[in-house]
Amino acid sequence: MKPLTNGSKNFYQWINSVKAAKKSLDSLYSKKDYYETKFYSVRTMTYEPFRGSNYQDKDMKMYWMIKIDEVEQKISKSLTLIHAYQTFHTNLNEAERSVIDAILREHISFTALAKEMKVSRTRIYEIRDYIIRKHSKR
Repeated sequence: MKPLTNGSKNFYQWINSVKAAKKSLDSLYSKKDYYETKFYSVRTMTYEPFRGSNYQDKDMKMYWMIKIDEVEQKISKSLTLIHAYQTFHTNLNEAERSVIDAILREHISFTALAKEMKVSRTRIYEIRDYIIRKHSKR
């Protein structure tokens, strides 16, 4: 197997980032829901003099707001990455989509994919290389 070029490395790093983004999205949404629940469970501030100081509650509200914001930024980053992948994916032809799906999901080897598509394994590698070149041009 030939060594990876910079274009190949960048492509596979991008694919790994997309995989990670897809995997983490559900847990990020769960975290956001949890943090919002915690945020809304903190007592609201009152300005009645007999209740005393509410600094601790104010600090906890701010803490949960910051946590919510951090998770929303991660969600936004993941969604942007997934959207970029989907846009790239829609611009590929059917054979290229099959190859990139095999790379992304790692559920099928190139040999099995070649048999399924009724082409040579060399042709699969040519398609993969074409996808990598296409990715590096964007």
